[in-house]
Amino acid sequence: MWTTIAVGAWLAVGASPADRLGLDAFETAMVEHVLAGGCPHNKKPDPTILIGLLTIEKAAKLPPAARGLLIAAACRESGLRADPGFGDGGRSAGMFQFASWAKKRIRPYRTPGHRGDVRLDWRASARFWVRHVVAQYGRVSKYCKGYRGYRSKRAMRWASANVTAVRSPACKRRRPDGRCVAWVPRCSKRGTGAETLHWRTRAEWSGLIRDALSRAKTMDSQPPMEPDV
Repeated sequence: MWTTIAVGAWLAVGASPADRLGLDAFETAMVEHVLAGGCPHNKKPDPTILIGLLTIEKAAKLPPAARGLLIAAACRESGLRADPGFGDGGRSAGMFQFASWAKKRIRPYRTPGHRGDVRLDWRASARFWVRHVVAQYGRVSKYCKGYRGYRSKRAMRWASANVTAVRSPACKRRRPDGRCVAWVPRCSKRGTGAETLHWRTRAEWSGLIRDALSRAKTMDSQPPMEPDV
């Protein structure tokens, strides 16, 4: 389906994905695509990180309409590296490049035994990041309506939850002195600056995966060719 992947990539996580890792066809194809160089910022990511991020997504009840978003975000923010160090002149850190304000909010998800800056605990950062996105879904569902360019209204809402989570809220009403008194969610718009690179990357991967799975299903449904004798 994809560029040939060394068998050792799956052996590194201890088993084949279908048999022991609990991945469905889409998730397996997502991992294979990224391992084959799908992330432009890291052509050889650690497969255990990819499996870990998908597991965290499932635990947070991220639905199939947004599956793979955590991997796409980590790809864009740090090249899927567990400890990329500090960025933005030392102001942000970790797989998701959180600023210092996030430390307090990440701390409840700290992995047992981790020491030091909690932002460098990639599992804790991922748990907080995805739950922060999930928490926005109810708000954007009431506010964001049009979904032109998206596969469904549900997909648009998850894209909007993503952009609302990672950017400051939009101001609906200000006082005469300029201070905002009414904040509203941000609504994602396909192919514009109102859509995050996280979602755009995930959508690109999803399109490639759907096409590949569809071709594979078509080939499987064809009758076997008669031997040429």
